Amino acid sequence: MNRSIVKLAGYVIGFGSLFVIWHLASVYLLNSVLFPPPARVIGKAVELARDGTLWENASISLVFRLVSLLARSPSCGASWSLIQSSYASSRQRP
Repeated sequence: MNRSIVKLAGYVIGFGSLFVIWHLASVYLLNSVLFPPPARVIGKAVELARDGTLWENASISLVFRLVSLLARSPSCGASWSLIQSSYASSRQRP
């Protein structure tokens, strides 16, 4: 029991230090729009979750990942590659 608590504490400290380093780097080192502090990122994620935009975009991304995962299986791979190639060829302009 004691050993698992120590192991968990190590993970928590490591994860927390990641956020501390991120905050310090974004506020004092870079101070850029392209590298916002974690508090601003979390605040925006909460805002997008409340209005539903986050869930809509996340569900679309998950569907793409699922289709990609299924397309890699041997039974679906050939048909998925045909679908992709026909879509890609229809987008090209002559």
